[in-house]
Amino acid sequence: MDTDVLTTALQPSRKTLLQAVLADQYPNLNLNASSTVLTTTIESAETLTKWLLDQKYEMPRSVILTEVSGRRNSIDPSLQKAANLIPVVKVQDETVTHAFSHLPTYKKSETLATLKEIFSALIQEGTAIVTVTKRNPVEEIVLNTFKTTGRRGSSGSLREFAEDQDLKALAEQARFELGKIGVSEKQVVIEGGELEGLKGSVEKILDGILSQTGDGHSWERTFDQTWSAEVEKGGGKLVIEAYVLMAMK
Repeated sequence: MDTDVLTTALQPSRKTLLQAVLADQYPNLNLNASSTVLTTTIESAETLTKWLLDQKYEMPRSVILTEVSGRRNSIDPSLQKAANLIPVVKVQDETVTHAFSHLPTYKKSETLATLKEIFSALIQEGTAIVTVTKRNPVEEIVLNTFKTTGRRGSSGSLREFAEDQDLKALAEQARFELGKIGVSEKQVVIEGGELEGLKGSVEKILDGILSQTGDGHSWERTFDQTWSAEVEKGGGKLVIEAYVLMAMK
């Protein structure tokens, strides 16, 4: 499989999560026009930029991005200009005031590497926010849909599971001080019109993925049934669960 189709299909639900975390944490960030923000993925950079624009908040001086863009994951030119988004191969030490990153799939080695990169890049008293998905019901829906068509999301079988203490321990290994590390759990409730909008977005992405491989519309019934079952299990809504790590250097 040449792309991680599971990651692509979960993009709308991840953005919903990241926007909710930003809304929670923004009042504590002291983010302003003199700030420089490190982001480790194109998705987190674009989500941050678009959210700040939508809220009409002050844009930071620059947003540094360490994920390399390519044909399949290019940067939105309008957002790149609005945020003075600067792609780099490696960020310089002690040059950023904030870091914002999301790990859609927890893997210990990759999480530790990301936290080390963030710690080195932050100035003293710089702030990091790192979100890690705990459970995303949309993932179960998508994986079940892929199973029906004989497909498998390439990250579906590689998930490691984390607890809040695991994340604190990794942040310590990355040299953050224990007294400056906090991990909380975040639940994002999606219901009503927002739930219908999310379903439409995921369905459109799946249609684009599966129609290219000759699966046609054979998956749609499974998708609808699994979606309805997850919504019923959640009491008429979907609940995305994540850990939010907030640490200061």
